[in-house]
Amino acid sequence: MAGQTYQETLEAIILSRRFNQEGDLFLTLFDRNLGKVRALAKSALKPNSHRSGFLEIGWYLISQSYYKKDSSLYILGRIENSESFWPILVDLNQAAWFFRTLGLVNKSLPLNLPHPVLFDNLLELLESLYYYLNFNPDIDPDLIQLAFHSFETKLIYHLGYWPEKSLKQKKWQKIINFLLRKGSADILTANFKGDQKHFLDQLEHFFNQFYQTLLEYK
Repeated sequence: MAGQTYQETLEAIILSRRFNQEGDLFLTLFDRNLGKVRALAKSALKPNSHRSGFLEIGWYLISQSYYKKDSSLYILGRIENSESFWPILVDLNQAAWFFRTLGLVNKSLPLNLPHPVLFDNLLELLESLYYYLNFNPDIDPDLIQLAFHSFETKLIYHLGYWPEKSLKQKKWQKIINFLLRKGSADILTANFKGDQKHFLDQLEHFFNQFYQTLLEYK
């Protein structure tokens, strides 16, 4: 029975992709119940494939998949749903925050570590952005940036990667507590007082430092 094939429904966000000469697509997925997993979409890039154009970085999909007990690679079968969040991003800064956020998930989340809370946090971020940018296209760009930083904070904190020294600094503790408590929808509708730009500049500097540390650690 070692070669027995099992079926699994994947509900996932695509973190990365690469292809081979045969037109197969190798994907890294963030699945709600399985965590980060590897998957293969056979012949996905061939002109006659029904999957062509539906498996891009940042897309959300629900798909039947197959795997063998002794293999860590999932084989994508029928795609039941596939949605792109890219059209909601109206400028290059927003696209850069989106791409960096997905990259941070890919770099920091170990393989096969279930984390449905983080998945829901990421999906809530994307769905909130989709809703508010569609109905409020003039929303403050700083709030969009802050919503991305809120998810990054939850990711780093819940995975236990937060630098101990930063936790002891009062100025960061206040920011950390704020971003951990707030959902994306709350942030996108918030009215901030004080020097919001200075707050965001500090936060951006902090995440840039942390991201570089994470890359060196990996």
